[in-house]
Amino acid sequence: MHRTLLSLALALTCLSTLTAASTPLTPLNIRDADEKVWTIGAPGPVLVLISSTPSTQKLTREMGAALDEFQGKPNFRALVVVDLRSSLAHVAKGYTVRRMRKDLDQEAERIRPAYLKNGNTSDPRPEIGAVADFDGILCQHLSWSHEPSKLRVTILDSTGSIAAHFDRAEPTKVRDAVASLLSAQKKR
Repeated sequence: MHRTLLSLALALTCLSTLTAASTPLTPLNIRDADEKVWTIGAPGPVLVLISSTPSTQKLTREMGAALDEFQGKPNFRALVVVDLRSSLAHVAKGYTVRRMRKDLDQEAERIRPAYLKNGNTSDPRPEIGAVADFDGILCQHLSWSHEPSKLRVTILDSTGSIAAHFDRAEPTKVRDAVASLLSAQKKR
């Protein structure tokens, strides 16, 4: 009983922090590696934006795996933002984007079981994406300073507003924040 009340209090605290922290975000159209346009800051599913740099690739994959339980739900999407501001990727943009597409193909296969578990039989590949942010446009829009060793996550709620931001993201905290946000959305 005590444990249940503590869990409920923690969930409500997290939820009120998310709700109180919602900050409008000016919409920005950005193209992903597949040339699909994502409007960041527009109403839609809860959107988790995950930063990635050459030094945080492993952490980015761990973050993605922590969000598997939400994959395939109609009110959830995740987008990886590859911060390439200070990399040599500018020299080989075509190669970089082709590599990202190949990684997305593999990611779609990896998350297919999560889609099925959530009752979604569609192909995950069209619903996932990664942005090659060569010039830092999206990173700047999200107020992500250029610190390549940090794994950042910004969560947008269904109105397109910033519901939560993690500067040194931890998978369990991000997963819990997404779960609270989706749960609150379901109750409306």
